[in-house]
Amino acid sequence: MTATAPTTPTEAAVVEQAEQEAAEAEQLLAALEERDRDGDKQVTAQRFTDARELGRFAKLHAEAARRKAVRAAEATEQERPCTTERAPYDRLTRRTPA
Repeated sequence: MTATAPTTPTEAAVVEQAEQEAAEAEQLLAALEERDRDGDKQVTAQRFTDARELGRFAKLHAEAARRKAVRAAEATEQERPCTTERAPYDRLTRRTPA
């Protein structure tokens, strides 16, 4: 039983925000690369390094948000009562008064 979706709107919003930040970090690096190709002398190796590290951190943050949401969904799933699944078992094991 693996859950893949966040269980609450708040969790979904956190995941969506983290994924958006990761996408923006990738776009920043791509823009820096394009500026360098165009000969922009203000683009330095340090700016590339910073953009790469920001992108890596943003991706890790997004993955952490997804994992947290999945764990929360799994915990919610486990807390739900299983009355319909146990009903046949309960009927079989029910003891009648002697």
